[in-house]
Amino acid sequence: MLRGDSLPAYAELAAYLLYTATGISVDGTALELRDDGRFFHDESTDYYLFYEPDLEWLQSNDAMFTEDRAKQIRAAEPGRSAVVFAAGKFIGQRELSRMNITFCQLPYELHRVGG
Repeated sequence: MLRGDSLPAYAELAAYLLYTATGISVDGTALELRDDGRFFHDESTDYYLFYEPDLEWLQSNDAMFTEDRAKQIRAAEPGRSAVVFAAGKFIGQRELSRMNITFCQLPYELHRVGG
């Protein structure tokens, strides 16, 4: 999915991930596309995507979900759960669970949230 010459635009991938993870169908223009990676939220959960449609970027450390990003999410939205999609992570699952963050690696765990 994330290989080849034609990678999906951020909004297109975010809408696909939201539908795959939750069953919520929205047009890419209905997403909130914030600078901090949050692209959607509902009553209890925030959804984040760290992505650029560039293979080189996706293979770089910039594409990884880090402890600093996790702390920024918790500081911005304390008390809420978060689902984060990224190419990989540099933070342990124990810490993520403690922070109430579910991590889904692109493109392998797109179905993880919805079961």
